[in-house]
Amino acid sequence: MNQRESFGPKPASAWTVLLMVLIPIVLLVSFGGGLYYIVTREPETVTRFEEGFRFPEYVPNWLGRRGGDYANAGKVKAGEQLPYVSFYWDVCADTDDPRARLSLSIAMEHQEVDLGGQSRTAVHVDGVQGWLTRLDILDFVEPNVDAPDYEYYRTRNVEWEYDRGIYNRLIYGRRDFLLSPSAGPAIALQWNRDGYHYLIFAKDKEPLNAEVLMDIANSMAPSPYPEELGDITPGRPSSESSHFGVRCPPG
Repeated sequence: MNQRESFGPKPASAWTVLLMVLIPIVLLVSFGGGLYYIVTREPETVTRFEEGFRFPEYVPNWLGRRGGDYANAGKVKAGEQLPYVSFYWDVCADTDDPRARLSLSIAMEHQEVDLGGQSRTAVHVDGVQGWLTRLDILDFVEPNVDAPDYEYYRTRNVEWEYDRGIYNRLIYGRRDFLLSPSAGPAIALQWNRDGYHYLIFAKDKEPLNAEVLMDIANSMAPSPYPEELGDITPGRPSSESSHFGVRCPPG
């Protein structure tokens, strides 16, 4: 017998050992990367929403930026909420109610919401038909917990969180009609265009009026989707002066 012959298995080559180590690592990294992509990628509705985003080219210079919000990203990815974005401006002019506010909300899909109120008038806005509504103090306000229809409102709010999130928030913003900047007599402008729903809502108090809402709505134009709520066009420089706690134009 050849003395070189061995009765045990031949030792694995260095290349084989390397493959045995690398293959599980590559598979693990690939799986992890794919899982990360699935978890973090934006839903198709979000992509379409951002690509079709429009914003007004005209906003009165006596409005100061206050803030706004986005739809809950986790709920959107879970299919529990449609994407939307809202902006809020506080009035900088010297009025007897410094809490007067105007808001612009943009949501996915066409929506039809009757706010009730004193009057609901069909108007031509942004190239389509819309509705201009005047609301009294208690119109579209969630009732007190002791009211007989409170449970109906509570249930409706939960249901609306998916396709009518901006109205869900509006109800909560108006329920305290003594303190909320969205409370009291108000005017609202609603319209649907190209798969998007637009809502401009303001306290019915000068200098806010229906003409201002229409001017803003009729200036809507394609605009980059804001990565941050302050990243909008037209924007307000951070150096602008403050009045009533918000950024306002100087002078």
